[in-house]
Amino acid sequence: MKQVGTEHDSNKTSSSENAGMFNDIVDVLIQIQNDLFVVGSDLADPGFGDGSRAKSKTPRVDEKMASALEPIIDRFESEVGPITFFILPGGSVGSSVLHQSRSIARRAEASVVALSKSEKINPAVIIYLNRLSDFLFMAARLANKRAGMPDTAWH
Repeated sequence: MKQVGTEHDSNKTSSSENAGMFNDIVDVLIQIQNDLFVVGSDLADPGFGDGSRAKSKTPRVDEKMASALEPIIDRFESEVGPITFFILPGGSVGSSVLHQSRSIARRAEASVVALSKSEKINPAVIIYLNRLSDFLFMAARLANKRAGMPDTAWH
């Protein structure tokens, strides 16, 4: 299943460059890796929505997973400040890896949205993947700021 594979790629990429990152970002990435296993199991279980959910032991994504990212996004944004221009991905190694992870998360979100057109899926998965990509964007900006590298504006 393409959707589960893409989610797995996002999981691998989000931790592949911990060197040079900062503890608060790494701590959230570790939680995200756990969350992505829940996303994968939720997508892999075809029983969502057919009444078997109550009987299933499959971990399911819930709204709390996405909402847990919100205060972190807000905290990171308060440190980097608001953006006033479109930002090109890149900068420090850590930021570049986070931007790459964000792209993968967006691709996973698009794949799951497409899947939802033909299969009954947990809508909380789409919400989580959307918030995840926003978190990764903000974390990439923060990694650059902490590394002393400015955001690169798109012209």
